[in-house]
Amino acid sequence: MLLELKSLSKRYAPATTAVAGVSLAIDAGEIVCLLGPSGCGKTTLLRLIAGLEQPDSGTVWFAGRQVTAVPPHQREFGMMFQDFALFPHKNVAANVAFGLQMHGWERPRIAARVAEMLALVELEELAQRDIAQLSGGEQQRVALARALAPGPRLLMLDEPLGALDRALRERLMLDLRRILQQVGVTAVYVTHDQMEAFAIADRVVVMNGGRIEQVAVPQALYARPATPFVARFLGFHNLLQGVVVELGLVETAVGRFTIPEANAPKGTAVTLLIPPDAAQITNYPLPGTHCQPAIVTALSFRGRYTQVWLRLNGVPLMFEQPTYPSWRIGQEVWLGLQLERILPL
Repeated sequence: MLLELKSLSKRYAPATTAVAGVSLAIDAGEIVCLLGPSGCGKTTLLRLIAGLEQPDSGTVWFAGRQVTAVPPHQREFGMMFQDFALFPHKNVAANVAFGLQMHGWERPRIAARVAEMLALVELEELAQRDIAQLSGGEQQRVALARALAPGPRLLMLDEPLGALDRALRERLMLDLRRILQQVGVTAVYVTHDQMEAFAIADRVVVMNGGRIEQVAVPQALYARPATPFVARFLGFHNLLQGVVVELGLVETAVGRFTIPEANAPKGTAVTLLIPPDAAQITNYPLPGTHCQPAIVTALSFRGRYTQVWLRLNGVPLMFEQPTYPSWRIGQEVWLGLQLERILPL
């Protein structure tokens, strides 16, 4: 591994723990996203890696060497922030060249590197353009080119797309991943947006309360959240509290479910996750399925699918249907659950 964090902790006040015993290993060339809500500790962890903060305990290792006490400017890491921090009085080329000048590069070498970086982010034609004349997406590309120009051993990005509108962010996600992969730089990327993390990361680290809840590749994270917190943060609504009544059988407020993976001892409390696409909703019970009557409480058209909110035994549940249904609010329908899709957390 290239970067290793060992039991890092950081407290800002006796009652405020920002990072609590975090350990994490990142391989060379890997893009890792720190994902979580505001206040979960992801930015503090990034600052500990950068050396902008010192941990109360734990260590940071890079390329086999402990760098916990090494000043930020000696770590040779690059950083890119949400506000881009570009110099408004300098043009595009001068912004990209700034870090190289600070490193003492000679002018011909600087010119060649600036041209290389602007070609990488597809801004060659805007080299002499003033920063104020650029769009938000173009400014983001300039900031990325400036961060990559010195050839950092590690690139850290703190909500780099956070200041952009949703449509622009969607367009830039794939470009950002392509550029990072093309350069081959190891990157630690902070975001609160799961779609952004899924689109950019090789692995996602979900944080909560200063701790790591789960580390997984995006596909595995979405397919199998490890905890109720991760499931809720990823947008899953159907979390049922239950109790194991016998091996593989779970009692919930909406009935008993045979869940082979629920192999905990009798009396163990479990949370069951029902994915939003793990059901059939019909006007009549389907033979051979786990069907129960439910009441439609809301319908929300989302383009590619429709959210159908149901109430089953007093419990609200949400499912996604591929077309806009003809049901009415208050109508009784039949909910057929795919038991093999239900996951114990």
